[in-house]
Amino acid sequence: MFNKKISFMAVFIILLSIVLSGCGRENTPTVSVGSNGYTVIDSTGQKLEFTDPPKRIASLSVSVDEILLDLIPPDRIVALTGYADDPGISAVPDKAKAVKGRIRSKSIEEIITLAPDLLIAPDWLSGNIIEGLKGVGLKVYVFKTPSTIAEIKKAINDIAEVTGDRSAGDNLIEKMDKKELILFILSER
Repeated sequence: MFNKKISFMAVFIILLSIVLSGCGRENTPTVSVGSNGYTVIDSTGQKLEFTDPPKRIASLSVSVDEILLDLIPPDRIVALTGYADDPGISAVPDKAKAVKGRIRSKSIEEIITLAPDLLIAPDWLSGNIIEGLKGVGLKVYVFKTPSTIAEIKKAINDIAEVTGDRSAGDNLIEKMDKKELILFILSER
């Protein structure tokens, strides 16, 4: 019994120190801030330059829908995916109601009518779609699709960077870390 308590406390202290030390920023995309705005490099190596944070953002992935709705005010989001309202697929169908636009077909014509100043696309999306969108002059930020908790945190940081609100990304990750710790503690009882 005594060893189990010591073991639990050791794990608890290690996890607490990880949470309190933060998630680190060594895996974030290259961001440079200057007097005329900021520049972000996406997962494909493409450089995107902004004089101001984008105000008409469109999502091309359900995971981006979920991240955006937790990072920025819905009035900065011009469109989410057509899956954003489906509670069987999306974790944020109630929050999604605050955004009117939906992208259902990913056709260039459909997206152009939304007049986004930034599209956020997953790396699995067809290169033809991404290149077509870039070809008509739209800014497309491609992020690496996460498959681990660490990669999810990196995607949140990356999307926070490109939307111009790094502190919102840090806050969201801090909330995630607290929930992970609470879930761990509850599972040990």
